[in-house]
Amino acid sequence: EALADRYAETRDGAPPRALCDAIAAAHGAPAEAIDLELLVRVVLHIHAAGGDGAILVFLPGWSEIAEAVKALGASAASRELELFPLHSRMPTHEQHAIFAPPPVGRRKVVVATIIAETSITVEDVVYVVDCGRARLTSVNELSLVSALRTCFYAKANGFQRRGRAGRCRPGAWYRLFTSWQWAAMEEYSEPEMLRSPLEELCLEVASLELGAPAAFLRDSLSPPRAEAVQHAVALLRRLGAVTDDSGAQLTPLG
Repeated sequence: EALADRYAETRDGAPPRALCDAIAAAHGAPAEAIDLELLVRVVLHIHAAGGDGAILVFLPGWSEIAEAVKALGASAASRELELFPLHSRMPTHEQHAIFAPPPVGRRKVVVATIIAETSITVEDVVYVVDCGRARLTSVNELSLVSALRTCFYAKANGFQRRGRAGRCRPGAWYRLFTSWQWAAMEEYSEPEMLRSPLEELCLEVASLELGAPAAFLRDSLSPPRAEAVQHAVALLRRLGAVTDDSGAQLTPLG
């Protein structure tokens, strides 16, 4: 209603320029631009209007999680929320805290990364707030340098997150992106072997005595680029982890 009042239609029924500009800006924004203000408003709306049940919020990384927890902790409903950040690098005992039921009169809110998509299941989650992003490792095809980047996920990841809502009873999935953005997403994410550094994988192939990594990985379901495998083996050779240029045998260091 507030959005409708702000962008009222013009007399000829066409959307006003301000609305068109706002839509264009939202779709042109990079994946790193996450509207935390909108996220907080959605969580508070669920808390005020929804029934019982925990809220699971998906964000790409620790910095976004910390900002969201801080913003929720400063909100008007902070005394009614039990906030839990969740990241793979947190100590195990802190991760286990999310499974405990909240005190009477308080709602559990778990703000997590992709770790809560498949690795961890919080049984009392009824509402999922999904920003539609994930932080994934990617390799520059020219420089072969890897980096963590925030990007829109694939639809398969979205369905996984939707499945986190209401595992014990009917739930709701709140998507913080438009139907146009959803339609533009890939159906499935690229296999990790095609977007990650291969040095560790080559070491594992050699340690299992499966032969030269280049020949072994060539027969995989989604074989990586030959140049990427060669780069990984050459790096291991320079580091003294393999005995020769084939990378088939480890040194004591390897």
